[in-house]
Amino acid sequence: MAVAAAGGAAVEVRVRDNGTGIPPEIRDRLFQPFFTTKPTGEGTGLGLSISYDIVTQQHGGTIEVDSEVGSLTEFTIRLPRARPVPPLPMWVPKAFGGSGNWSEYLI
Repeated sequence: MAVAAAGGAAVEVRVRDNGTGIPPEIRDRLFQPFFTTKPTGEGTGLGLSISYDIVTQQHGGTIEVDSEVGSLTEFTIRLPRARPVPPLPMWVPKAFGGSGNWSEYLI
Protein backbone atom coordinates (compact mmCIF):
# COMPACT_ATOMS: atom_id res chain seq x y z
CA MET A 1 0.00 0.00 0.00
CA ALA A 2 1.28 3.47 -0.88
CA VAL A 3 -0.15 6.88 0.02
CA ALA A 4 0.82 10.09 -1.77
CA ALA A 5 -0.27 13.60 -0.84
CA ALA A 6 2.66 15.79 -1.81
CA GLY A 7 1.02 19.19 -2.06
CA GLY A 8 -1.52 18.27 -4.74
CA ALA A 9 -5.26 18.76 -4.77
CA ALA A 10 -5.85 15.06 -4.02
CA VAL A 11 -4.64 12.25 -1.82
CA GLU A 12 -3.81 9.03 -3.65
CA VAL A 13 -3.91 5.56 -2.10
CA ARG A 14 -2.65 2.52 -4.03
CA VAL A 15 -3.24 -1.04 -2.94
CA ARG A 16 -1.41 -3.78 -4.85
CA ASP A 17 -1.27 -7.54 -4.50
CA ASN A 18 0.86 -10.19 -6.14
CA GLY A 19 -1.98 -12.59 -6.88
CA THR A 20 -3.24 -14.06 -10.13
CA GLY A 21 -4.53 -10.82 -11.63
CA ILE A 22 -7.95 -10.07 -13.11
CA PRO A 23 -8.75 -11.08 -16.70
CA PRO A 24 -9.84 -8.20 -19.00
CA GLU A 25 -13.29 -9.71 -19.60
CA ILE A 26 -14.00 -9.50 -15.86
CA ARG A 27 -12.30 -6.14 -15.21
CA ASP A 28 -15.04 -4.15 -16.95
CA ARG A 29 -17.65 -5.60 -14.59
CA LEU A 30 -15.82 -5.28 -11.27
CA PHE A 31 -17.79 -2.32 -9.96
CA GLN A 32 -21.24 -3.55 -11.08
CA PRO A 33 -23.63 -4.37 -8.23
CA PHE A 34 -24.07 -8.11 -7.58
CA PHE A 35 -21.21 -9.14 -9.87
CA THR A 36 -19.11 -11.87 -8.28
CA THR A 37 -16.74 -14.59 -9.39
CA LYS A 38 -17.42 -16.61 -6.25
CA PRO A 39 -19.70 -19.66 -6.23
CA THR A 40 -23.40 -19.12 -5.49
CA GLY A 41 -24.00 -18.33 -1.85
CA GLU A 42 -20.42 -17.31 -1.10
CA GLY A 43 -20.47 -13.66 -2.12
CA THR A 44 -22.97 -10.87 -2.64
CA GLY A 45 -21.02 -8.98 -5.27
CA LEU A 46 -21.58 -5.69 -3.47
CA GLY A 47 -18.16 -4.94 -1.93
CA LEU A 48 -16.51 -3.17 -4.86
CA SER A 49 -19.79 -1.60 -5.99
CA ILE A 50 -20.33 -0.02 -2.58
CA SER A 51 -16.69 1.06 -2.41
CA TYR A 52 -16.97 2.70 -5.82
CA ASP A 53 -20.10 4.62 -4.79
CA ILE A 54 -18.52 5.81 -1.54
CA VAL A 55 -15.35 7.03 -3.25
CA THR A 56 -17.00 8.65 -6.30
CA GLN A 57 -20.39 9.84 -5.10
CA GLN A 58 -19.87 10.62 -1.45
CA HIS A 59 -16.29 11.93 -1.64
CA GLY A 60 -15.96 13.16 -5.24
CA GLY A 61 -12.96 10.92 -5.88
CA THR A 62 -11.99 8.26 -8.37
CA ILE A 63 -11.13 4.58 -8.15
CA GLU A 64 -9.28 2.71 -10.88
CA VAL A 65 -7.99 -0.82 -11.30
CA ASP A 66 -4.90 -2.01 -13.14
CA SER A 67 -4.16 -5.69 -13.46
CA GLU A 68 -1.75 -8.02 -15.19
CA VAL A 69 -3.01 -11.59 -15.46
CA GLY A 70 -0.64 -13.93 -13.64
CA SER A 71 1.15 -11.08 -11.91
CA LEU A 72 -0.68 -8.39 -9.92
CA THR A 73 -3.72 -6.19 -9.35
CA GLU A 74 -3.53 -2.58 -8.19
CA PHE A 75 -6.39 -0.33 -7.11
CA THR A 76 -5.75 3.43 -7.16
CA ILE A 77 -8.07 5.63 -5.10
CA ARG A 78 -7.87 9.42 -5.40
CA LEU A 79 -9.75 11.64 -2.97
CA PRO A 80 -9.86 15.43 -3.12
CA ARG A 81 -8.23 17.20 -0.18
CA ALA A 82 -11.11 19.66 -0.08
CA ARG A 83 -14.51 19.65 -1.64
CA PRO A 84 -16.81 22.64 -2.15
CA VAL A 85 -19.65 22.60 0.35
CA PRO A 86 -23.08 23.23 -1.20
CA PRO A 87 -25.24 25.88 0.44
CA LEU A 88 -27.55 24.64 3.15
CA PRO A 89 -31.27 24.61 2.39
CA MET A 90 -33.19 27.28 4.25
CA TRP A 91 -36.86 27.47 5.02
CA VAL A 92 -38.10 30.81 3.73
CA PRO A 93 -41.63 31.64 4.94
CA LYS A 94 -44.20 32.85 2.42
CA ALA A 95 -44.47 36.11 4.37
CA PHE A 96 -40.87 36.89 3.35
CA GLY A 97 -41.27 36.00 -0.32
CA GLY A 98 -40.52 32.32 -0.08
CA SER A 99 -42.57 29.32 -1.04
CA GLY A 100 -42.75 28.04 2.51
CA ASN A 101 -40.78 24.85 1.85
CA TRP A 102 -37.22 23.65 2.33
CA SER A 103 -36.18 23.65 -1.33
CA GLU A 104 -34.81 27.20 -1.36
CA TYR A 105 -31.29 28.34 -0.64
CA LEU A 106 -30.13 31.38 1.25
CA ILE A 107 -27.58 33.32 -0.78
